[in-house]
Amino acid sequence: MELFIRPNTNEINQVEIENETGTSDPVVVSINRILQQPDSSYFLEGIIYKVPEPLRSMNSEAYTPTAISIGPLHSGRKDLKANSLKPIYLRHFLNLAQLSVNTIVETVQTLEQRARYCYTEFIEMSRDEFVELLVFDACFVVMHLTSWQYPNLDTPNAVNLWQSWNEISHDLMLLENQLPFFLLQSLYDLFAPSQPLLEHQSFIQIVQYYFSEHKNPKLFFIDIKPLSVDDVKHFVDLVRMPNTRMYSHEKSDQRLLWPLNATELHECGVIFRSGDGIEFNDQGGCLQLPPIKIYDDFEKRVRNLIAYEQCHIGNELRNRVSNFAVFMQCLVQSDQDVKLLIEGGIIENYLGGINEITQLFNNLGKHIFIGINYYNSDCKKMKDYCMRRHHRWMTSLRRNYFSTPWLCASSIAAILLLALTLIQTILAVFTGFKERS
Repeated sequence: MELFIRPNTNEINQVEIENETGTSDPVVVSINRILQQPDSSYFLEGIIYKVPEPLRSMNSEAYTPTAISIGPLHSGRKDLKANSLKPIYLRHFLNLAQLSVNTIVETVQTLEQRARYCYTEFIEMSRDEFVELLVFDACFVVMHLTSWQYPNLDTPNAVNLWQSWNEISHDLMLLENQLPFFLLQSLYDLFAPSQPLLEHQSFIQIVQYYFSEHKNPKLFFIDIKPLSVDDVKHFVDLVRMPNTRMYSHEKSDQRLLWPLNATELHECGVIFRSGDGIEFNDQGGCLQLPPIKIYDDFEKRVRNLIAYEQCHIGNELRNRVSNFAVFMQCLVQSDQDVKLLIEGGIIENYLGGINEITQLFNNLGKHIFIGINYYNSDCKKMKDYCMRRHHRWMTSLRRNYFSTPWLCASSIAAILLLALTLIQTILAVFTGFKERS
């Protein structure tokens, strides 16, 4: 991580440093200036990251906004048409809250330096430019999310202003398209008191409602206890917080174990069922997985959650989604694997062809570092289950002789015929033996 000189350092500071050190060497002056910065500047506060190149190389579009830029990392792009909504929503924000521009600007100015420290990339903006960007972007986000839950708060004819609201919801989940949560909370606190609808509604509840409406609630989100503002860094961080049922397993210090693919597990007698979390029942040979709805934004969302986990260190809940991605990559190796998971009610395909889903999961776990496998105990149970030969024999028997009603009827008839033949043979032998006696 690189350290940079703060953009608001002026010539007076440089003269002061020169006087203190007795030198005008630009390198010495630069180093001394850096050493005078607060220790927490980038190392402790950086929470909004540029996606690492190895992850970006797998699918750069998954990390790039298509409708709107939020924050400084993608600002200034002329092709993002929804950026034109920001002045409209700021005006609406001010009118509803009965606030002046001056009030908003003063609030953001007090948070500007802290917000700047939240980005691990150097922000090449002056203080005034950065404050202006934060005002427009933060007010837009607060208005967009509150009006999603309470349409009466939306600006008139909002639908006519922008048709693709789904694109905006996708962009708000991109790691590089984030604002610090404390900034959004501060502006919500200015806005909410003027709105009776929001009297008993916290901003965290607004955000949770917004993202719970956008697919896959059981996969990463919703089963969350009330949080304090200090617990949340930004939207990606909030959505990544684990469903407690989804991740109920303890960390394992054993060698990392991963599952066989779905076809191989099926051949060993494993059946697949949808449920609230990942769990293997070795008594009935049932692997339970959360239902996964594969929409067009699924890969975007998961990849950005993974990128955040891979960048953000020192967190006990690190790599939860990354674990899930590698688990699914092992489970899905072919189109047949996808078909088995669809039949088990685990994968719901809203994307297109089965091969697209196969390719998605094949690439999802690449370039990911995993230190702990939260599913190690279940993977070990599956391995032990598959090592037992009688499970393969029973599976082969069911598949070859009892997989359809006709095969079942034929097999039963053959067994009865064999039994009758055996009985007839025994009776014939017994009768012959009795006659000789």
